[in-house]
Amino acid sequence: MHSPLRPRGQAAAEFLLIAPLLFLVFFGIVQLAYFAYGSLAVQRAAYAAARGAARSADPSAYDPRLQLGYCLAPLARLNRRALFSVLATRCEIQTDGDKVRAHLDYPMPIWIPGLGGIFGQRLSLIPADAAPIWSSLQALFKWTGKPLPDFAGNLSDLPYVRVISFSADAVDENSMGRGAGE
Repeated sequence: MHSPLRPRGQAAAEFLLIAPLLFLVFFGIVQLAYFAYGSLAVQRAAYAAARGAARSADPSAYDPRLQLGYCLAPLARLNRRALFSVLATRCEIQTDGDKVRAHLDYPMPIWIPGLGGIFGQRLSLIPADAAPIWSSLQALFKWTGKPLPDFAGNLSDLPYVRVISFSADAVDENSMGRGAGE
């Protein structure tokens, strides 16, 4: 017997009113967790690129692809769309006297359905730009013995992204000791 004060179907109607908000909160928590995880990986990649360039004989000619592949490989393992973002990562090495700076731009995928178009932009991946990092990722996954993520599919499935940037500085090891002896 149902209560006359509470008509049938009220719970379903209340759920339909509150469900979009619940899903938005749930996907928002997932996005924040991914953002934190991705930020740490990109930060680690920037520091590794800066350290590698600082140790090299010519920091301005240093190629950070292996460090990028190694540090960003966990992100590529998440799914195929995250692999596209890893491949679209840009790295720039700058030298200034005794300082080396690595600047990374990582296109962070937006996973919340429907909000990518509002808060982000479509990832643009030029295959020629992705080839160097792609070959480094292939070599890295082969070296570790882990299977390479599935890259099959068309490029029209690229995610919406928001670019995050990190810079890291390191002391150029080639410049150490120059000032005291000269």
